Amino acid sequence: LFSLNKWLKTRASRAFSAIACLLIGFAWAAAFGHARLADRLDRQMEGRDLVVSGVIASLPQPLERGVRFDFAVEDAPAGVPSMLALTWFNGLSPDEFQLVQPLLAGERWRFFGAAETAPRHGQCAQLRC
Repeated sequence: LFSLNKWLKTRASRAFSAIACLLIGFAWAAAFGHARLADRLDRQMEGRDLVVSGVIASLPQPLERGVRFDFAVEDAPAGVPSMLALTWFNGLSPDEFQLVQPLLAGERWRFFGAAETAPRHGQCAQLRC
């Protein structure tokens, strides 16, 4: 009888520990996700010309009409998130063609352009240069 009582207590404490760890992990993930989603471009900033400077934070991905990369913002107006997913287009028509300069991860750049969000890609802010 004593060993059965001890076995039930250890089993209950293990179950309690597992549930507590699960709840703590869920709370941590929810708080982290909330903080990440709160850092986005203000609706009032959309369509306005912005100047942002910072560092290229990812390897640039070449596209058919330009290049896409993550940009860690160091200096920008209030309302601009600390991390942007930028797409640098080489022109929307042959008349607007411009050569996209080669980009390297870790380089410091200053961009000027109209801010817009791309809802088909989620809550990602983009700056069209």
